[in-house]
Amino acid sequence: MLALAGGLFGAASVWVGLWLGGAYALGRSDIVLAIPMLLAFALIYHWVVRRWCGPLLAVVLAIAGTIAAMFAAAQFAHGYEWKLGLLAPGPAAMFLGTVLLAVIAAQLLWRWTGARRGVLRIAVLVCAAILWWLGSHVALGRAYTPTADQQPGRTVIVSGLPLVAWGEVGRAPISRAEAPVLPALRSMLVRAPVLVDGLPSAALTRTDTLLLAHPRALPPEALEEIDRFVRNGGHAVILADGLSGWPPPFAMGDPRNPSITSLLTPLLTHWGIELAAPTPGSTAAETIRITNQGAVLAMHSAGYFATLPDNCRSAGQVADGQPTIARCRIGAGSAVLVGDADLLFAPLWQSTPHWARHLRPADTIEWLAAEINNAGW
Repeated sequence: MLALAGGLFGAASVWVGLWLGGAYALGRSDIVLAIPMLLAFALIYHWVVRRWCGPLLAVVLAIAGTIAAMFAAAQFAHGYEWKLGLLAPGPAAMFLGTVLLAVIAAQLLWRWTGARRGVLRIAVLVCAAILWWLGSHVALGRAYTPTADQQPGRTVIVSGLPLVAWGEVGRAPISRAEAPVLPALRSMLVRAPVLVDGLPSAALTRTDTLLLAHPRALPPEALEEIDRFVRNGGHAVILADGLSGWPPPFAMGDPRNPSITSLLTPLLTHWGIELAAPTPGSTAAETIRITNQGAVLAMHSAGYFATLPDNCRSAGQVADGQPTIARCRIGAGSAVLVGDADLLFAPLWQSTPHWARHLRPADTIEWLAAEINNAGW
């Protein structure tokens, strides 16, 4: 009976935590999402076992049952597009330590409210569980906020997307508002991001990396600069959308809106790459989720690379099996190409609330920052 009680605590906290912690809404099986639920189930567990065993045995049974539930959840997570990272030693120790704290806290709360009866005792325990739930989400949000040590050089960003919006009075700009992707990247990039309008000759150095995010039409000299930069050992991440679905910030037909299709065809053709738009009505023309290197990417109307030379390899497929991510060796340098730029659109990846990074629906920004930082891939 005692072993059954310990197993029930672990199973209940993990399984219900997965759903109420965010897995149901996010489509992921990260057991860390069970942490906000642990105190509530620790209170229930203590109520069940308090007549059968002492505090020490209760803690041992709770941790043993949780370990068993973790491995059961690992089997459950096999079909999810998400890595179950809690089985790694560091996260496992953190989670089991939280289980220990929850069980001890439940026992102390139970004893502290022992002289109280009825509604008052229930109110105290419910308030404690709610405060634990809120505090756990705040702590997890901070724990999931990555930081990066700055290195020499820049991350040069060239984009035709509305990443910066200016408020104006007449013709005078008075305010500057950034799209969420810029501050999110800024905290993770090892080379400080610099948003530029164009690429004059010799604008890029060997210590720079380049992010081309669905840029406007670039003059031939800018395309030559990009080709020279990569062939001489530079690293570029290129988002070339075959059919952009980014909401236009201005009225239809305004030239300041992002282009519907990629304007990088001359550069891609020079490299022997052909980008194709998704077929209307196909699954790829909708919002899809793909997994690349363990990261979940949410894309909308993702294009694909119909032709790739031998120096490129496919690194991700859309639903119909066509490659939408490619990694290429070009001269002495490297380029990562993605057939979608809508993945930068905040609603596809940003968590709600924004500070709760552990509740993000996609790993887009973390994946993109890793690809940019990986100069010399």
